[in-house]
Amino acid sequence: MPLPDFERAARDFVEAGWRAERLGEAAWRYRPPADAPLPRLRLLLSAGVHGDETAPIEMLARCLPAWARAAGALAVELLVVIGNPEAVAAGRRYLRRDLNRLFGAEGVPAGWGAEGRRAELLRRVLGRALQPDGRVPVVHLDLHTTIRPSLKPTFAIVPGDDAGGPLVRWLGRAGLHAVVLNPGPGVTFSAFSASMGAQACTVELGGVAAFGRNDAGLLAGFEAAVDALVRDPGAAWAPAGGDRAAATEVYRVTREIVRSSERFELLVPGSTPNFARLAPGQLVARDRLDLVHARRDGECLLFPNPAVAIGLRAGLLVAPVG
Repeated sequence: MPLPDFERAARDFVEAGWRAERLGEAAWRYRPPADAPLPRLRLLLSAGVHGDETAPIEMLARCLPAWARAAGALAVELLVVIGNPEAVAAGRRYLRRDLNRLFGAEGVPAGWGAEGRRAELLRRVLGRALQPDGRVPVVHLDLHTTIRPSLKPTFAIVPGDDAGGPLVRWLGRAGLHAVVLNPGPGVTFSAFSASMGAQACTVELGGVAAFGRNDAGLLAGFEAAVDALVRDPGAAWAPAGGDRAAATEVYRVTREIVRSSERFELLVPGSTPNFARLAPGQLVARDRLDLVHARRDGECLLFPNPAVAIGLRAGLLVAPVG
């Protein structure tokens, strides 16, 4: 199982004069020397929040050793986290509960098992390590893959509604096929870090696959963009006149579809891919007497999943910006 070699990276960083700190299982912070100038960026890279989403883990396993060997030339502070290492080891999406739904403002209820304990740890890690203070940009890229096919193979969900912000512009330059703005409250890992002041997003990099069976070519452009961000954040994060790439489409979440009872039905075929366009007025979901229709031309369906637990999101409706 090709997890990042955090211990080896720590040794290489320390040999270059950096500081390496283990914050918990599969959670490490690598910082420039104490007497160095302020880093130009604090970057949190997380993967494996869902244990069966392996491509981003493989990406970090490729990148981290190269960054450790080049530590003397970097001007960032790195926090690298495998979200749910127990689920990764088991080859399962999660053990008992979806970890990426445990970051709401109300905290984690007691007795929620391994995922509940992991969510509490990750909350503490972010609170301790990110420390946004306005002087250094804090960026969190939470890396995932999707459980169903997508008409946009790579895309990001960005908490908030800033279509012209530096994160959206960087995601465009990184070559993603789409960016989705989500103005509403969220319960995901990236929504939690955004609530703490980070520029944060969930990045979807292709589909779920076993270790060794991922399409590295699909990730190549994004991986190169992250590598450039780590090596030269001043140039990569906010280049002069840098606008988002024209090929990157921007959407906005219009509504969440929530499963509120056992009678919930998602009235689209099971093969429906992400970003499937809906006909205006099309009946999308039904829950007892509540009906969800597509409201506008161009509205699309994202993350349709009728099997979620009651009270959780069974899909998103999104529409193009502009």
